[in-house]
Amino acid sequence: MTSLYKNGHLSFKTIEYQTQDMGALGYNKRTVEVLYLTDIFMITNEIPQDIDNNVEWIKIDKDINRENFIQ
Repeated sequence: MTSLYKNGHLSFKTIEYQTQDMGALGYNKRTVEVLYLTDIFMITNEIPQDIDNNVEWIKIDKDINRENFIQ
Protein backbone atom coordinates (compact mmCIF):
# COMPACT_ATOMS: atom_id res chain seq x y z
CA MET A 1 0.00 0.00 0.00
CA THR A 2 1.25 3.47 -0.86
CA SER A 3 -0.07 6.65 0.70
CA LEU A 4 -0.08 9.23 -2.10
CA TYR A 5 -1.66 12.26 -0.41
CA LYS A 6 -2.57 13.32 3.11
CA ASN A 7 -5.22 15.81 4.11
CA GLY A 8 -3.80 19.04 5.53
CA HIS A 9 -6.77 19.48 7.89
CA LEU A 10 -7.58 15.88 8.95
CA SER A 11 -4.63 13.59 9.76
CA PHE A 12 -6.79 10.43 9.51
CA LYS A 13 -7.82 11.11 5.89
CA THR A 14 -5.49 9.99 3.06
CA ILE A 15 -5.45 8.95 -0.59
CA GLU A 16 -3.87 5.53 -1.08
CA TYR A 17 -2.91 3.16 -3.86
CA GLN A 18 -3.89 -0.33 -2.68
CA THR A 19 -3.17 -3.81 -4.06
CA GLN A 20 -4.70 -7.15 -3.03
CA ASP A 21 -3.10 -10.49 -3.96
CA MET A 22 -5.72 -12.77 -5.53
CA GLY A 23 -3.39 -15.75 -5.94
CA ALA A 24 -3.47 -17.23 -9.44
CA LEU A 25 -5.90 -14.51 -10.54
CA GLY A 26 -3.31 -11.74 -10.14
CA TYR A 27 -3.82 -8.53 -8.19
CA ASN A 28 -6.70 -6.15 -7.54
CA LYS A 29 -5.45 -2.55 -7.72
CA ARG A 30 -7.23 0.69 -6.80
CA THR A 31 -6.61 4.28 -5.78
CA VAL A 32 -9.07 5.47 -3.13
CA GLU A 33 -9.71 8.18 -0.55
CA VAL A 34 -9.49 6.53 2.90
CA LEU A 35 -11.01 7.82 6.13
CA TYR A 36 -9.61 5.88 9.12
CA LEU A 37 -12.10 5.48 11.98
CA THR A 38 -9.66 3.28 13.94
CA ASP A 39 -6.48 1.38 13.02
CA ILE A 40 -8.62 -1.47 11.68
CA PHE A 41 -11.85 0.19 10.47
CA MET A 42 -11.87 2.57 7.51
CA ILE A 43 -14.24 4.06 4.95
CA THR A 44 -13.18 4.30 1.31
CA ASN A 45 -14.51 6.64 -1.39
CA GLU A 46 -13.64 7.54 -4.95
CA ILE A 47 -10.86 10.10 -5.27
CA PRO A 48 -11.67 13.69 -6.28
CA GLN A 49 -10.86 14.55 -9.92
CA ASP A 50 -9.14 17.86 -9.13
CA ILE A 51 -6.86 16.59 -6.36
CA ASP A 52 -3.70 18.28 -7.69
CA ASN A 53 -5.45 21.67 -7.72
CA ASN A 54 -6.99 21.25 -4.26
CA VAL A 55 -5.16 23.04 -1.42
CA GLU A 56 -6.19 20.61 1.35
CA TRP A 57 -4.28 17.63 -0.15
CA ILE A 58 -0.50 17.38 0.38
CA LYS A 59 1.49 14.98 -1.84
CA ILE A 60 3.65 12.55 0.23
CA ASP A 61 4.24 9.24 -1.74
CA LYS A 62 4.96 7.08 1.33
CA ASP A 63 5.01 3.24 1.37
CA ILE A 64 3.02 1.75 4.25
CA ASN A 65 3.36 -1.79 5.57
CA ARG A 66 0.15 -2.94 7.27
CA GLU A 67 0.84 -6.71 7.47
CA ASN A 68 0.08 -6.79 11.20
CA PHE A 69 -3.57 -5.77 10.61
CA ILE A 70 -6.38 -8.27 10.18
CA GLN A 71 -6.90 -9.04 6.47
